[in-house]
Amino acid sequence: MKVNLMKKNSFPFTAIVGQDTIKMALILNAINPSIGGVLVKGDRGTGKTTAVRALADLLPEIEIVENSPFNADIASYKEFELYKFNNESTVDDLKTVKKPMEVVELPLGATEDRVIGSLDIEKALHMGIKALEPGLLAQANNNILYIDEINLLDDNLIDVLLDAASYGVNIIEREGISISHPSRFILIGTMNPEEGDLRGQLADRIGLKITTTAIDDVNKRILIMKRREIFEKDPESFIQKFAKEQKILQNRITKARETLADVTIAKDFIEIIARITRQLGLEGHRNDIAILKTSKTIAAFNDHLEVDENDLENAILLVLGNLPQCDNSNQVKNLIQEAKNNMEDEKEYKNQENHENTIEYNNKDESDESRNNENNGFNDDDENNQNSDNYDDSYDQNLNNMQHNENIDNQDNNDQIDDFSNDNENNDTSNDDNGNNHDSNESNDSHSNEGNQNQMQSQINESEHDFDDLKVDHLENIYQQKLNEFEIATLEKDIEKMLVMSGREKEKLYGSRVESKSEKGKYVKSRFSSSPKDIAIDATLRAAVLNSEGKNMANNNNGLLINVKKGDLREKIRKHKAKASICIVIDMSGSMVSEKKVNKIRGILDKIINNINRNGDKLTVIGFKGQDSEVIIPNTKRPSSFLDKIDKISVGGTTPMAAGLSKSLEFLINEKKQGEFIPMLILLSDGMPNVGLKNSNLKNITGNPINDALAIGESLSENNIYNIIIDFENKRKSGRNVNMELAYISKGRYYDLGNIYDPSLSIDKILTYERKML
Repeated sequence: MKVNLMKKNSFPFTAIVGQDTIKMALILNAINPSIGGVLVKGDRGTGKTTAVRALADLLPEIEIVENSPFNADIASYKEFELYKFNNESTVDDLKTVKKPMEVVELPLGATEDRVIGSLDIEKALHMGIKALEPGLLAQANNNILYIDEINLLDDNLIDVLLDAASYGVNIIEREGISISHPSRFILIGTMNPEEGDLRGQLADRIGLKITTTAIDDVNKRILIMKRREIFEKDPESFIQKFAKEQKILQNRITKARETLADVTIAKDFIEIIARITRQLGLEGHRNDIAILKTSKTIAAFNDHLEVDENDLENAILLVLGNLPQCDNSNQVKNLIQEAKNNMEDEKEYKNQENHENTIEYNNKDESDESRNNENNGFNDDDENNQNSDNYDDSYDQNLNNMQHNENIDNQDNNDQIDDFSNDNENNDTSNDDNGNNHDSNESNDSHSNEGNQNQMQSQINESEHDFDDLKVDHLENIYQQKLNEFEIATLEKDIEKMLVMSGREKEKLYGSRVESKSEKGKYVKSRFSSSPKDIAIDATLRAAVLNSEGKNMANNNNGLLINVKKGDLREKIRKHKAKASICIVIDMSGSMVSEKKVNKIRGILDKIINNINRNGDKLTVIGFKGQDSEVIIPNTKRPSSFLDKIDKISVGGTTPMAAGLSKSLEFLINEKKQGEFIPMLILLSDGMPNVGLKNSNLKNITGNPINDALAIGESLSENNIYNIIIDFENKRKSGRNVNMELAYISKGRYYDLGNIYDPSLSIDKILTYERKML
């Protein structure tokens, strides 16, 4: 597979209409790669991929060791001893070259070998040596790694990316090769949220998270069409037309990279960042650091050396814009202003508290002095003067101690901020003001002093009340976290209320590693195969060497040092984390004609689709009505693409439950044979079948509606198909409960949601719980 370097004839970056947020996020990462990349969420056709590919022409040059397959600079070339890769014993006379940064694309179909690197088969066969063929992570070093539809990437590849992104190193230990090389890249991913979420561990590693939508402005939409048409007719002329604008932007990026290290940020802004992230209840500190780096980078791009409030606001929008509390500039402005107000209120509260302490201390000392004079009867002027001097010294010492302690408290609060800021301004507090107030109060009469103290205490009480209010949002976020923990803790209790029949115990496979039937998954071992689809090069060469021992290979007609025969061929065995293939069987018959029941079905299907998107499972939806069943959603890992079909569901006619179960059984048996996904059947019905099967090869089929449904239940049990029956009818006081009988015969699980007003609220919990049972 050839690496896709998106450089030639890309649509000019400056010619892209609108999408300013995406463009700014990409530019900032080109200036400062330590921001951590960009994740762009949006619908199809909104220009996400076009913008990323257009970035290639604006990227600055990097200096790397000449002919280094790992794109390494001199420092990492020596650190990782990459000269040994070329069988060199020294690093003398290294030559470096400058080359533009590149956008390296990682396709969804890439194998683990292609991403990590594998044995170079050409060198192995012709030279008889073990040599590495570097993968995409080597190519992406010091470049940009781009993944379209990143949320659909296989779990084993996400694990590989997480390791590389965490440590900036790719470690290869496979096929008899052990080597590590630098892999520091800017990760840019695009995705459509309707097709599923991105794994939290990887999303957390990406600095900027952008959500984009289609442009509504008619004039801009017209301009997009015109520019695209001109570009496709004559790309070179179109690119030349925007060459000047491209050069100006490229120079601006280069200058920003040079001045970035000199940009400073005020300590108050850093405190605002910390207050906002705390108020929003964000875990960890990555968001704080990302906002700090982004704000400095924005300032560098805007050609000023100190971050201003506008830079900070834009940085928060880029880092936290995926949160509902920060999805527009007005909300961010309010958060910043609220943080500033809180800081002012706390500062005023501390000043008032210090002032009150000084007054109380002064009044106490005056009272003590008066009592001492009365008891001791000091009359001598020298003794009075000496005592006054001692009092002044004692007061000054105690006041200095108070002020020193307060300064220590203030310094403790500001030490972390001072570490990030180059601001060397004096941190002295308002002790002189406190002292002046002391002198002033000393000269007032007792009545005035008492009034002032009452007024001051009233202000302090109000300040304390305001200070308590500052914690409300933070406490609400903590409360929400506790509430979420409580909901998780009570999940099993909720399930127990709805679960009537628990079925049989089974081996739990969901999430464990199962053998892959494709070239996807982690290579774990090999096996003999006369016609391998995925050749295990290392095992094949070892077998060839063993089978050719004692033979002179130098005289082979093909000139190979290792002669591989058909009997030497070995096939890779790969494993990946097991996911579920869920088949939903829906009753769309006349018994479900009630609008309330139809809405229940649609609501549940919507919840199921969202749940499956989050977990990366496959979904098939089969409906039955009239005399037969039909496939509503074919087997897919992108069920959100079929949401429109859910809205068009119609009901009516008889209830051929056996037809729906029969079709799902056939599909799930085939899925089980393939072995990659764990089959699961979910039946949504009121349990009133009235049409049997015709011309079926299944055993015990008689044409009786109920008996045929139960016969398929026996087949589900015999084939060990995990199944869940969900009943929508109210609890029966009398009469036959076919759904419960079906669950019993199939050894499945039976949920009674008949008395629940909105079952869609329960289905997410049920699916989450049932995955633990798979």
